[in-house]
This record gives sequence, C-alpha cells and structure tokens, in this order.
Amino acid sequence: MNDYQLDIAEIFRRFHISELGLSEGEARMRLGQYGPNRLAEEEAISRLKIFPISSPGRSSISSCWRPS
Repeated sequence: MNDYQLDIAEIFRRFHISELGLSEGEARMRLGQYGPNRLAEEEAISRLKIFPISSPGRSSISSCWRPS
C-alpha cells in the first residue's frame, strides 16, 4: 500500500507524528538525518534538445515524417 492510500491514524503511527506536528527537537533531528525537505532540481531542457537539428539536404520535419 502506498503512503497516500493510508488513513490519517496510520500515517501518524507510521511516521511517529501527531496532529500537532513535530517538536522543535524532533524537527531539528530529522533535518540533520534526512536533510532539507526539497525536491531535486532537474536539468532544464533546451529548445535545441527538443527539436532535432537538420543536416545538409535533410530538413528536421522530413526526417521525422514518413508518408503512409
């Protein structure tokens, strides 16, 4: 079962938290143990990576499109 499928009482039990949140000491300990609560940054995709670069005598569109 995924975490988002658990009922609230099970979430509190599993993660050792309460409706009041974490104490300051517990929050400090978890910050030291797990680091800041941030999502990993992804590399930005440039427009050049999205569109194929055409070579001489061959356009980008014709290299992707094939008539049926």
